[in-house]
Amino acid sequence: MLYKLALLVLAIAATGAGLLTVRQQRLEAVHDMAEALDRAAVLEREVWRMRIEAARLTSPEHAQQLLVQIGETRPVVTPWHEPLNVAPPNTRFATSPSHQRDDSL
Repeated sequence: MLYKLALLVLAIAATGAGLLTVRQQRLEAVHDMAEALDRAAVLEREVWRMRIEAARLTSPEHAQQLLVQIGETRPVVTPWHEPLNVAPPNTRFATSPSHQRDDSL
């Protein structure tokens, strides 16, 4: 009888320990998710800050200031060349009977 009671107490203790382990793992998972969401929010704010900075740097007023600082500019244009007329490759050998595929095999 004492043996059965001790076994029952050990089984209940093992079940309790297992439940506590599962609970701890769940709490750690929730904590990790909260940290990931916090990091995502920080990164999102940083992305918006960079977008605002890029918009400020590419505004027409800022571009005009840069052009004034640079001075006179001229377009970079390469001269136009007519395309070359290249003859097609000599295909005389590809159509000769010695190079044709034999499908009878």
